[in-house]
Amino acid sequence: MYIKASALLATVGYFSVAMAGPVNNNGASPTVVATSPAATAAAGFGIAAIGEDGDMHTFESGFASTCPTVVLDGTGVMGKSTLRGECRTFDGRLRTSRLDLNHCLNNVNGVMNPAKDGNFRPTCYAADATLIVNTNYVSYCIGCRDFNGVEIKNCVPLHDIIGNIDGRLTCYDYSDSSGDPY
Repeated sequence: MYIKASALLATVGYFSVAMAGPVNNNGASPTVVATSPAATAAAGFGIAAIGEDGDMHTFESGFASTCPTVVLDGTGVMGKSTLRGECRTFDGRLRTSRLDLNHCLNNVNGVMNPAKDGNFRPTCYAADATLIVNTNYVSYCIGCRDFNGVEIKNCVPLHDIIGNIDGRLTCYDYSDSSGDPY
């Protein structure tokens, strides 16, 4: 995802955060000009913003560093394709959140890629999926079939596409909205 925007305005609770400059998933961070100290703190948790295209976008910064526990859930047909995390809310509490990675990733000729509604499960072996996790980096590792049916094992960095918005794991337009937040 690349947001072509010269300026964005995001609302976090009662606070607004203004951002200038392009934002991309390759580690570049936007310039943040916050209207309050609380908004500055909230910006590190990943926020939603409306870009010049009028669409809602999620800034996927801080997912790994704001979710101290991240594991894979799932068995059977779905395999290990649900990400579960204990993630910090804006006020610092922990919330359990789940995100179906099928909404976030696809398989193109055996290689996992970020994609809205990617639907990778039919062509990948989610039962054998694993996570590589450290403080600022989370990767999803899985074997997927190429066009010839040959399995290719690869890892896709989740911190590039998944955010934490108030304790909820998010990608594209998807977010966990279930249950009691604490």
